[in-house]
Amino acid sequence: MNVPSNLRSSTLPSLAVLLAACGGLIQGFDTGGISNSAAAIALQFHVPEGAVGIITSLVLVGAMPGALFGGRVADAIGRRGALVACGAVFVLGVLIELFASSLGILLAGRFVAGLAIGASSTVSTLYISEVSPPTQRGANLALFQFAVVLGIVCGILTAMVAGPTGWHLIMGIGLVPGMTLFCGMAAMPESPVWKRGGTSEKHDTHGLFAAPGVQLALVAGVGMALIQQITGINAVMYYAPGIFEKAGFTNPGESLWDDLSLAVLLCIVTFLASRMVDRFGRRALLLWGLGGMVVSLAVLGSAFAVSGSSMARWFILGGLLSYIAFFALGPGPCIWLVIAEIFPRNVRGPAMGVATLASWLANFLVSSTFPAFSLAVGEANAFFVFCLIAALSWLFTFGLLPETAGRTLDEIQAIWTERATALFNQHTIIKL
Repeated sequence: MNVPSNLRSSTLPSLAVLLAACGGLIQGFDTGGISNSAAAIALQFHVPEGAVGIITSLVLVGAMPGALFGGRVADAIGRRGALVACGAVFVLGVLIELFASSLGILLAGRFVAGLAIGASSTVSTLYISEVSPPTQRGANLALFQFAVVLGIVCGILTAMVAGPTGWHLIMGIGLVPGMTLFCGMAAMPESPVWKRGGTSEKHDTHGLFAAPGVQLALVAGVGMALIQQITGINAVMYYAPGIFEKAGFTNPGESLWDDLSLAVLLCIVTFLASRMVDRFGRRALLLWGLGGMVVSLAVLGSAFAVSGSSMARWFILGGLLSYIAFFALGPGPCIWLVIAEIFPRNVRGPAMGVATLASWLANFLVSSTFPAFSLAVGEANAFFVFCLIAALSWLFTFGLLPETAGRTLDEIQAIWTERATALFNQHTIIKL
């Protein structure tokens, strides 16, 4: 990818990357804020205790179509224009939530905010990958995941200041990153890749998806998106306070401090990973991260299996913290990078939309089913299942994913074409 000289010779790329990363900031802030204000919102709107989760999950429901169509919108109006639209839609969703007079209107606001969050998770990484030179693309893309976890920290801190009944303040602060995305991106340059292709070219998307190289890249992208979720990160993060309590480290009502400590750990390791990803490579960090997660989940499962002993609680704590650290080192930042790098230009928008949709769908399924699943099989067996999934994910990554660090987007596309051709020829020989 050739970045125009007016971008290379100015500070605009760095500022554009930071502003585009606000797409991750709105996602993280909403996650950190709503998880600590849903109970107060439910009380005000008289939501039955068993239905409180719908207040949180509506964002995930909205994020799915947002992710799927975000790339197509970016192809139609440009990456910058799509990010401006994401900021505007998120602000609209927050305003609907703040001035909602009924539960139905509040849920509509949650869905609208989810549309923006899902779309921005596709378009932000798409834009960042296209304005970054190969030597800096990894670090720049990792800023998206760093912005997500930083937003979670900010959301939790706001909840601690606002108190259990200050949900209007918690949600209202979300207008800041939304307006920053809206106003900031309006002043940024368009992606040079979109300018080169633009809407003047009519792409046969279905025909391009039929190319073997694109299909292989799509398998890898969707697989990576699923791996980020089905290895258990949201189950661990959403229910970590309960894990702390069962392990005997904290008492009920202290979950905010638990949430904050884990979010800060995520933030620190994600930042370190962003400094390492261009030097050591995406594939290497993914394999190290997934390998560490396998060991950590095995420790967690074993410790819960003998949770009656005094020593088990320390293994539970160590397993939990190491699991989160290894996730933040590998799958957390690196998978968003891979999804943004591996698709050919002509199908990059819709292909990233499909992969990101898979991520949000898996997020929703894991988050909504983990409590019942862990109750049915027990915490120990639940973590052993995640351990097995992480081990299979390591094998999938080792066998299929090439190293993309330092390569141009066109060079990465050529790798998939070569691999698909070799795979097809091998299949033909076996068939004959």
